[in-house]
Amino acid sequence: MSVMTPPNSRRRARDGCWNTRFGRWVDDVGVFRIVDALGEDPSLSVTSHTVSDWLSGGCAPTPKRAIALVELSGGEITLEVIYDHPREMREEQRQQRERKKTP
Repeated sequence: MSVMTPPNSRRRARDGCWNTRFGRWVDDVGVFRIVDALGEDPSLSVTSHTVSDWLSGGCAPTPKRAIALVELSGGEITLEVIYDHPREMREEQRQQRERKKTP
């Protein structure tokens, strides 16, 4: 199970969840390609909503799914990158709040 990053991947505005290594990898590969690849093993199956929850930082993949994501990435991301994502999202949200307070 390996998904190579497409050379001409679609780029989104780099705000919020797309600013992290995990977010950029998901953006490069695509949510639906990740859902399809994980769905090849019924025990790893997820929905696009689940991946969106991971991106928002509201939750993280189970260890079994996280390991599958690392394998899927061909080593482009690590478990550390995946599990640091929610913390990085909270920090990004904190910084956005701080910027709004500053005139």
